[in-house]
Amino acid sequence: MRKERPYRHNSLEDLYRLAKEHWENALFLQIVIDELAQRTTEGARRLHGEVGSRIEQLRGEEAGETEPDPPLQEHSSVAEAIAKELARLRIEKEAAEKKVADLQSVLLQARDTIRWQERKLASVAPRGGNPLYRRVGLDEGCPDFVLKAVRTAYRKQLHPDARPADEKEEAERRFKEAETVFNNLFALRKIRG
Repeated sequence: MRKERPYRHNSLEDLYRLAKEHWENALFLQIVIDELAQRTTEGARRLHGEVGSRIEQLRGEEAGETEPDPPLQEHSSVAEAIAKELARLRIEKEAAEKKVADLQSVLLQARDTIRWQERKLASVAPRGGNPLYRRVGLDEGCPDFVLKAVRTAYRKQLHPDARPADEKEEAERRFKEAETVFNNLFALRKIRG
C-alpha cells in the first residue's frame, strides 16, 4: 500500500517552518522526515538530518534521557541550504515562465494558421448537396447508423404524445414532415445502394 504524503506539495521552506513550529512533537516531525526522505536536494538532506536528530532526542527524553537540543532556528547551515534552494527554485521558475510564454506564442501562431486554413477550405468547399440532408442537418456521406440515430432523436423530440393538448396539432404536422423527409432519405439510399 502506498504511503500518503500530505506535504508533498510544500516547499522546503514550508517544511522547515512546520518542523520549527512542531519541534516538540515527535509524531509530526516523523511525517516531515518521511516527506524529506522523498526529496533529493542537499537542503532536504540537511533538514532530514536535523529533524532526524531531534526525533531521536525526543524519543530519548521519553525514555528518561534528558539532553535538551537547541531549537531548529539556530541551525544556520539548514537555513543557508534552504536559502540556496529557494534561489535555485526562483531561477527555475523564471526559466519555466519564459518557456510558457514561448509556448503560448507558438500556440497563438498555430491557432491563426488553423483559422486561415479553415477559411481557405471553406472558400473552396462545395456548396449545396442534397437539400433533404441539409433539412435534418446531415451530410450525404453520413453512415446509415447516423441517419437512424438522427431519425430516432427527431422522433423523440417531435412526437405529438410528448406535447400538451394545445400543441398536438402543430407537433403532429412537424412529426409527419420529419418522417417524410427520413423516409425519402432512406428511399434515396436504397436507390443508390
